[in-house]
Amino acid sequence: MIFMTETHEGIGNRDVVQSTNRNLWSYALIDASHLEPILSVTDIPRPIAETLYKRGISDPQILTKYLQPSLSNLLNPFLMTDMELAVDRIYEAIVSRESICIYGDYDVDGIASTSLMLIFLRHVGAKYRSYIPSRLHEGNGLNKNAIDILHNKGVSLLITVDCGIGNLEEIKYAHSLGMTVIVTDHHNTFLGLPPEAYAVINPKRDDDLYPFKELSASGIVFKIIMALKSVLVEQGFFDKHNIEKPHLADMLGIAALGTMADLVPLVGENRIIVKEGLKMLCKEGHYPGLDALFEHSSSTKPQNLSVYKVGFLIAPRINAAGRLGSCQIAVDLLMCQDSKEANAIAIKLENTNHERRQIERIAFKQCVDIIEEGDLHNKHECLILHSADWHLGVVGIVASRLVDKYHMPVIIMTSRGDYAKGSVRTVSHMDILAVMQQCGHMLLDYGGHPHAAGIQILVDNIPRLQAEMDRIIIEMAENTVKKETLHVGSCIAPHELDNNLVEWIDHLAPFGYGNKEPLFCMDKVQFTPIIRTFGTSGSHCLINIECQGYTFECVVFNCLSWDLNTLGGKEHTILFTLSLRENYLSSKIQLKILDIAEGSMGKL
Repeated sequence: MIFMTETHEGIGNRDVVQSTNRNLWSYALIDASHLEPILSVTDIPRPIAETLYKRGISDPQILTKYLQPSLSNLLNPFLMTDMELAVDRIYEAIVSRESICIYGDYDVDGIASTSLMLIFLRHVGAKYRSYIPSRLHEGNGLNKNAIDILHNKGVSLLITVDCGIGNLEEIKYAHSLGMTVIVTDHHNTFLGLPPEAYAVINPKRDDDLYPFKELSASGIVFKIIMALKSVLVEQGFFDKHNIEKPHLADMLGIAALGTMADLVPLVGENRIIVKEGLKMLCKEGHYPGLDALFEHSSSTKPQNLSVYKVGFLIAPRINAAGRLGSCQIAVDLLMCQDSKEANAIAIKLENTNHERRQIERIAFKQCVDIIEEGDLHNKHECLILHSADWHLGVVGIVASRLVDKYHMPVIIMTSRGDYAKGSVRTVSHMDILAVMQQCGHMLLDYGGHPHAAGIQILVDNIPRLQAEMDRIIIEMAENTVKKETLHVGSCIAPHELDNNLVEWIDHLAPFGYGNKEPLFCMDKVQFTPIIRTFGTSGSHCLINIECQGYTFECVVFNCLSWDLNTLGGKEHTILFTLSLRENYLSSKIQLKILDIAEGSMGKL
């Protein structure tokens, strides 16, 4: 058994474990004295203290804020550059009854941020409309045809959400028509700021001193609403117009939805928004549209929602609208206040999502067939495929599934004549946007996030792109590993596995990108025969393990990767997460085994 070396203050050295599945684990020893500041604050269990220390959370003040995230810890929105300028202009448009258009994007974050701004404008009686471009016919961001349509409808204030930062020419065009444009976006500012924009709210702009840079578009809109409400209160707007002051906490569910669906780390303000937003999403009747969507997703609404459950049950159904047609139906759902209307919309979205899954399955199978027949996953460092038969609305999902299957970057595109357009996805330890920047000279367009992006290219340039991507990734990977390294939070002795430990894990939630569920390992483990299998072709199973006189129930997904019944009689080390399996009579600890390594780590 080999462990990767990690070195920083208070942490000793070990090398990386390579498991029986050739995954890499990283575990570093901690000097116990360095855990004392954490252990002195609360009655926190040692494995949680060790996990937090390795995540850089040891200062008592930071620790308290992390364990007890509160809306009171949200930063002052006016710290963001151009915030005051933007909200003053929006306030002016509200009181003078100007026509305001919220121009969004067709992913969940774009739909949620659009809906969030519209809900606030509706509450204050503003004159508003929305526009989300078609994924299939217009693509992301502003376009001149859409601007003409909105100008002809009398729109004088155009506010972008989740887009606009790269639309310099389009904003110049809107300005030439006499429209005021306020850009709110969270994407990187590669092209600089649009000079004709009245205001640009984006914490990633170079001159922005806002302390937290990783807000989603929905998070940024929530901050704008915070600032806008304060201005309206200061101006006596609500009293003058006899309008009840909006409760911002009521909007957190939708802000959290956009944040969870987008690839932003669940730390800082994002973690506060999601933690508090999940509580609001659990409230029955608070969001009629989402309640209806749960009902029609063949699932009862969970009492305790998680990022995973929202991502699995809700986000794909909202996304389906934009993937195959118009996003307006999804905006209508999130804004809906009537349960009967919400039910009708949810049925339409469920049917659209079913159609999306069928299209996706066919495209995924075709991609796998091409990859396997050409042995492309062994010949290249990045999988690049295109076909005129693949629906543009599903290529991103297909690319994500291929990344999970082959553990390498993937570009899947729909080709139309001389052009190909599609989606890029990558493994968690690779910034694919940085790779694409080096290939920018051969691309017609690209942009997005470090792990998910869009791309457009001439079909004739695809072989050159393949060669260049392979070269760049090889250079980047010279001192790295191809598979993601799994970082062990703590090695646990069996007597430490109790309900209190599981309850403390919940304090670290919500889990997702940037705030992963803690991984634990335990050695000297003996496997007993499989209790039962479940899932397609018996691909998952329940099994017991024994360790130092203790017995624990474990669930193993995709257990066909190991021949578990042959592991008996030998000592193993397991990598796992922890949860409580509850029924109406009792609850018991259950380990979810993620990986297995032969042998023992020795004395813990």
